[in-house]
Amino acid sequence: MKKLHSLLLAASLALAAVQPAVASKEAAKPTPSAAAQPAFFLENPSGRDFYGTLKSLDEAIKTAKWSVLASHRMHENMAEKGHKVGRTTILEVCSMKYGLEILKDDKKKYVSSMMPCRISVYETADGRVVVSRLNAHAFADMLGANDPALAKVMREAGAEIEQIIAQSLAK
Repeated sequence: MKKLHSLLLAASLALAAVQPAVASKEAAKPTPSAAAQPAFFLENPSGRDFYGTLKSLDEAIKTAKWSVLASHRMHENMAEKGHKVGRTTILEVCSMKYGLEILKDDKKKYVSSMMPCRISVYETADGRVVVSRLNAHAFADMLGANDPALAKVMREAGAEIEQIIAQSLAK
């Protein structure tokens, strides 16, 4: 367990150091960093405006029978404190099926700090709208050696999130 916690700490530090890559509109593809590590974030440009992207994403989440547990309008929170940033909304999404697989086992609950899954929609200074999220597959690969069952859950949840995003961007 100590080895796994060390691995997660190393992963967290790596996450802070890796720059996200913008993938093609068709599919999100991680771009390796200079150190040939997998990208820990995936991004897709949206062909819609900011609020149209959020609406389409919300519809796809509901169709997939996932839930939006919270929506953080970061640009509004920052504005309340006197700071102006581009529109950014972070959605906290959850699938009961995958959440239960993690939370019912005390040995897997350490991953609960990564729950629920988060999807960010943000607008750049030049007006582009981007959908961003953690690369769940790369994260699952790091867990795989120590807990293959947990890695499987992470891969499956990540695959569903990718389908949700692809469906929302295709509309």
